[in-house]
Amino acid sequence: MNRQALPAYQRIKNHISRPITSGRWQAGDAVPSEHALMQRFDVSRMTVNRAMRELVAEGLITRTRGSGSFVALKKAPPGRLEVTSGRPWETRFSYSRAVRVGPFFQTSLTSPADAQGRILFLGDVYGQTRQSLSVIGAALEAASMTWQDVVATRIYMLDTTLWADAARAHAEIVVGVRPALSFIGVANFFDPDILVETEVTAWAQSA
Repeated sequence: MNRQALPAYQRIKNHISRPITSGRWQAGDAVPSEHALMQRFDVSRMTVNRAMRELVAEGLITRTRGSGSFVALKKAPPGRLEVTSGRPWETRFSYSRAVRVGPFFQTSLTSPADAQGRILFLGDVYGQTRQSLSVIGAALEAASMTWQDVVATRIYMLDTTLWADAARAHAEIVVGVRPALSFIGVANFFDPDILVETEVTAWAQSA
């Protein structure tokens, strides 16, 4: 079949899937943005979205709101979803931001970092708690879950006397549900700018 005769969404899929299956793009690598694909192929956002949805369904990429799309870490077993946030440590050390197996969902300990791995809100426990929980919120969405499914939140802190600042951020983001909540003191984090890291456990009630 003539290449141009292929539907536009299929040409976009081929453009992304071929470097993945050939090994040129590695697990965790960023996939071109929707805007870039719209410009390259001169198509609508709807067409790009169709291609991206099918690539997700085929297990080739993952999509995370606010971060973009990435080559899937690996072909997960049936019933298992591995979510990446695009942070550089996930690819380097071969782990997922979160994993969902059936109704069960667990995040890794999550830093208050942006998509490039830069620690944000220096010296601000409240701001760092909000940032790390926002990363988790995007992972929940990528796993087709919400904060309503969260059953436990754990907040790790250098200084637990500042727990009220972290608790205020938690109350602002985790609304409509009251998960179990723990504050855990630690000696240090891998980056000296980190004051807080968070993780959650969730269970999909509809699963």
